[in-house]
Amino acid sequence: MKKIAFLILFLFSLSPWVRSEVALATGLLWAFLFQNPFPADLTKKFQGRLLQGSVVGLGFSIQLGVVLSTGSSSLGMTAGSIAGTFLLGFFLSRVIRVPNKMQVLVSSGTAICGGSAIAAVGPVISADRTEMSMSLAVVFILNSVALLIFPSLGHWAGFSQEQFGLWAALAIHDTSSVVGAASSFGPVALGHATTVKLVRALWILPLCLVIGFGFQFLGQKNRSAKVPFPWFIFGFLAASGLSSFVPQWESVWKMISTISRHALVGSIFLIGAAMDPATIKKSGAAVVGYGTILWVLVGTLSFLFVKANG
Repeated sequence: MKKIAFLILFLFSLSPWVRSEVALATGLLWAFLFQNPFPADLTKKFQGRLLQGSVVGLGFSIQLGVVLSTGSSSLGMTAGSIAGTFLLGFFLSRVIRVPNKMQVLVSSGTAICGGSAIAAVGPVISADRTEMSMSLAVVFILNSVALLIFPSLGHWAGFSQEQFGLWAALAIHDTSSVVGAASSFGPVALGHATTVKLVRALWILPLCLVIGFGFQFLGQKNRSAKVPFPWFIFGFLAASGLSSFVPQWESVWKMISTISRHALVGSIFLIGAAMDPATIKKSGAAVVGYGTILWVLVGTLSFLFVKANG
């Protein structure tokens, strides 16, 4: 019976009447009351595929020229913000006394794209299951908070859609929450945020190489680790290019992008439903405090940057 009820809520989250924050809140409520009735690995895999497919589909609604201009204009800013996040994370970890691997994992998730970055960096530094689950739990909690509060903060600050899209891409961890928050703010914010965030995600590979080299120098690198790469980014670019060069199929591209937005909301419901209350307790006060303070610092500094350069 729980499985049927869960599937009904999931299908309802795919409907045009459900917003991202409502889907997340519904998923969280289910997780705390009943927990996910399906195997965690199955749900995680399906949610990941659904999210990646949604992001690819969103590419049909954004012209390739916009993607390239946004990506090139934000390149230096992206590199600076990633370096600044790691620098802040390093000094903060000296104060809060977070273990080195935890500091690297949480900083990677904060700097680039949340769980994807953590999943990529973890094998490179030989992080164990506890370290991975703790860092992912912290990022997941903060993603949920950001998805709920960022649109309201953006309206309070008087941000334009372009400004909000940039701020969301700089300050929110996971692509899913970035896109979810931006879609609540407006279609222009959604396009801008998605493009900037995917440009940031491209830094996963060089980040893993740099971190791997650093841990190898320290004698700690896992030489057998393989670095996963978010190939769906190229799907997004291909979709954008196809819609740009075949404009006569505009109605088809619009239909695909609309379906993708609804599928994205469904993936956000699954994110909330996957929350495990026990995982929150297991994360530890120090790691939660470290991740939260780092996120607040990055969010505040990026907020001031966007406001000053608006």
